[in-house]
Amino acid sequence: MTAVNPPFFIGPLAPGFRVPPGDRKALSTDEAIYKLLFAENKVDTPASGFVDVRDVAIGLVRGQKIPGKHRILFGGEWFTLDEAIDYIASIHPELKDRLATASPTAQKNSALDNSKAALVLDLTPRSWKESIRDAVGDLLKLEKSWTAQGIKTTGIYH
Repeated sequence: MTAVNPPFFIGPLAPGFRVPPGDRKALSTDEAIYKLLFAENKVDTPASGFVDVRDVAIGLVRGQKIPGKHRILFGGEWFTLDEAIDYIASIHPELKDRLATASPTAQKNSALDNSKAALVLDLTPRSWKESIRDAVGDLLKLEKSWTAQGIKTTGIYH
């Protein structure tokens, strides 16, 4: 048996995944990323560990083929929400005026040791920037679809 224990999941939506119109909760953990796209929100969450959903899928599939017993902790580099907001503004300058604000986080925790995942699963996590970029890209497409259906996508996000 191999157990892959990832932290917080982010990344693009699964191909073909249908989110019920306006149902932000159906976004699962990407809901936290979507919250960053609204200026009305102030986020105070500290730095967090994460893993890209695609890497989790790869790890689980590869883990099924590994003989023996393994417990593999796996996660991406740590980032803060103020870093994420700054990065989103840099890759989507058209969103700069609508992004949430975050209290700067002075200290980041250290990332997980992924050496066992690299050795046993031949898996290295994607960068947080790639995960954020791809998640935001899918969320903006979804938002455009919702807007076309007349669904309100602004306001205080709970």
